[in-house]
Amino acid sequence: MFADFFVRKIDTIRSQLHLATVDNLLGFESSCETVEKLEYFSSVSEHQIENIIRLTNNKSCELDPIPTWLLKQCIPALLPIITKIVNLSLHDAFVPTLFKKAFLTPILKNISLSTDEENSFRPISNLSYVSKLIEKVVDTQLTNHIQEHNLDESLQSAYKKHHSTETAWVRLHNDILSELDDNKTVLLVSLDVSAAFDTIDHSILLRLLESRLGVSGQCLNWFRSYLSDRTTRVIIDGKRSDIKRVNFGVPQGSVLGPKLFTLYILPLGDIARKHNVQFHIYADDCQLYISFKYENRLETIDRMESLMHDIKTWMTKNMVKLNDDKTKFLVLTGPRRDCSDFPCLSIENESIVKSESVTLLGVELDDKLTLKSHVRNVAKSCFFKLRNMRKIRKCITEDAAKIMVHSMITSRLDYCNAILYGLPNCDLDRLYSVQKLAARLITGTRKYDHITPVLERLHWLPVKKRIEYKILLLVFKCLQGTAPEYLSELLKKRENKGTRADDKNLLVIPRFKKVTQGGRCFGRSGPTLWNNLPDSLRLETSFSIFKRRLKTHFFELSYK
Repeated sequence: MFADFFVRKIDTIRSQLHLATVDNLLGFESSCETVEKLEYFSSVSEHQIENIIRLTNNKSCELDPIPTWLLKQCIPALLPIITKIVNLSLHDAFVPTLFKKAFLTPILKNISLSTDEENSFRPISNLSYVSKLIEKVVDTQLTNHIQEHNLDESLQSAYKKHHSTETAWVRLHNDILSELDDNKTVLLVSLDVSAAFDTIDHSILLRLLESRLGVSGQCLNWFRSYLSDRTTRVIIDGKRSDIKRVNFGVPQGSVLGPKLFTLYILPLGDIARKHNVQFHIYADDCQLYISFKYENRLETIDRMESLMHDIKTWMTKNMVKLNDDKTKFLVLTGPRRDCSDFPCLSIENESIVKSESVTLLGVELDDKLTLKSHVRNVAKSCFFKLRNMRKIRKCITEDAAKIMVHSMITSRLDYCNAILYGLPNCDLDRLYSVQKLAARLITGTRKYDHITPVLERLHWLPVKKRIEYKILLLVFKCLQGTAPEYLSELLKKRENKGTRADDKNLLVIPRFKKVTQGGRCFGRSGPTLWNNLPDSLRLETSFSIFKRRLKTHFFELSYK
């Protein structure tokens, strides 16, 4: 059932795209003749393969002759063989048929969706272990080539070292607040793509790898072999479907699949820049935003619609389906601005009605940027989980309770919490209530007992300090060159004027108009918090030491 559905779904989408009539869109199939070519993959040593193996998890596939955990125990005997297999694949530009087989597991897209609907599931590929080792080697060498020649999209944050959903959110949040602080309005469009990974056209992908990234010769032949003749079968509860050929897309669950998708959509950044529209991309999530004076809203709508027309044209030509029904737009303004007269946005005669909020990368963004609904949803979710945990608390140890709370509650409170800086106490107190209840659950503290000593014993920073802690870790990474460039460029060191302050590693604090907007920007909150740190902390260069000392510093401020 699932096997036929997944194949039928992709065939239907591609048929619709083939039937669509699109304009000629020139200028985004650029050739990079001057870029250094990547013609051959370098051989890897046994030591390199061993390091990769030791860093991987123990997940196995039914295609593997032995479990991964057993393979790791037999590394001395198997390492020469595995290394030879990897190098033969690289040198011969050939991926064996066995390594192109995949078992698909249907995974529910969202726990709120119905399990009776086939469309509620996405296919995740489970591939043989050695095939993923080969992919990891190729991914490393391809990434090095892209970084060395600056061929990547700087405003794409998925599957990249030092990048995350949080760094993407911090930059987006900073940009919007900066514009609102300047008394401007921001129009934000959130694009939704259908089955993004599964509709990719292999010939287009290979052409892009060659023309834009300089992949040629044996390397291009390897990718051609990797993409061709792939097969899959769905496996559920030990039952297997018939084998299906995979003619399109990149496998989700593979090492290279996500990277190849992000490279496939590189032209989206070019199109946005052509229209002078800001953007940020995270895998198949793309946010487009323009700042404007409200009286110029009609011109802004025309500009965004022109951009959307070009994006949809490019997507249609390249077998990527833009889901008009789920694409949303917000008009972000200050609290006193009435936007009820803002017109609808049209994409190819399809009208999109203005939304009051939209969920981006797990955070609910409202049109006033208060984040109240996001905080409320986080608190509600955590309270629900804590109530369920309470039912089994007496059956587990305190250490087990700590692990459970950390994985289900603390991680939720900390997710993208850098953008919560400057929110009113009434909002942050909701999250603090969650933290206090979690502490009581772990320690068995009664409802009316004082909670501060309990938090101190658990060595937990209060919610506000956790937010500041996260921001300062990002600032440190920016200054040390281990953060995305799009965050580092928001911070500037004070100019050297020959004074004692020049040796204290201080940052420039930008001016702002409104505490509730400009004061919440990372570009302003980061330098403010950084400059308030003790000199010895600001001058620290080791991340692990800085992290430990920063927590101790905040702990003493909170409890001593």
